[in-house]
Amino acid sequence: MARIERVEKRLQEWAQMLKVGDGSGYSTKSTLHPEWSPPSAGMTPTMKTCVPSQARETHRAIARLSERLQNTLVLHYVTNLSVADQAARLGCQPGTIDQRIWAAHRHLVVILFE
Repeated sequence: MARIERVEKRLQEWAQMLKVGDGSGYSTKSTLHPEWSPPSAGMTPTMKTCVPSQARETHRAIARLSERLQNTLVLHYVTNLSVADQAARLGCQPGTIDQRIWAAHRHLVVILFE
């Protein structure tokens, strides 16, 4: 089953935000280099991993899905588990993972873009 490209992009960005944050802030202290300091006031970060508002919107949209679809999306996009391991954790067949992701894509395209 082909995935919906714009939903796939949003889910990838959402997962990245969950794993490492959205890149919107700087540390205030470096434990590796004592002379490092954060950027001057008014400077904006250049290492954005996603558009924070879109990642939050995607997160809210995912919360509207069934728990089964939510759990599948988290395991698929956030963890580095194989499809077999995802299926084992969810108590389903490996083919069911793709079916659930396709169902989530169909729901999310309606929630996010229509």
